[in-house]
Amino acid sequence: MKKKRFITDPVIIDEIQKLVDENDGVLMPEAVVESATPEESPLHKYFTWDDTAAAHKYRMEEARGLLQIVVRVIERPKANPIYMRVVTSLTSDRSHGGGYRLTTNVLSEKDLRAQFIQDALDEMRSFRRKYEGIIELVDVFAAMAAAERRLARRIKN
Repeated sequence: MKKKRFITDPVIIDEIQKLVDENDGVLMPEAVVESATPEESPLHKYFTWDDTAAAHKYRMEEARGLLQIVVRVIERPKANPIYMRVVTSLTSDRSHGGGYRLTTNVLSEKDLRAQFIQDALDEMRSFRRKYEGIIELVDVFAAMAAAERRLARRIKN
């Protein structure tokens, strides 16, 4: 089944809430899989039950995980080093089947760099939506908004 961005089905929400309650307020993925195993479970359709297909999907997730943690360390005099991912995935590529590009190539090509910056801005907005209720992060959100304004001005010029 194709991964969905959001699931708003009240039946699924109720099932997850029930599982949290049954597990003393802390739900582990194993409990979700166990609950989803019976075909009549409302969660069943969200899992790959063919073991060969599931193993392949898992290896693909492992590969994605590996690519996300391979970094080049860039030493800087009088500053902390920068850890830059060797490869990056752009949303424009993900919408056409996926794939990764060398980050250095992305940063050196105008159009790819623009997409990379747009992806970063989109991730910042997503972070803000996820944590906007946490008052202790108000300064972080203000700095993010200022950075967005500066980038918007730079892109216009």
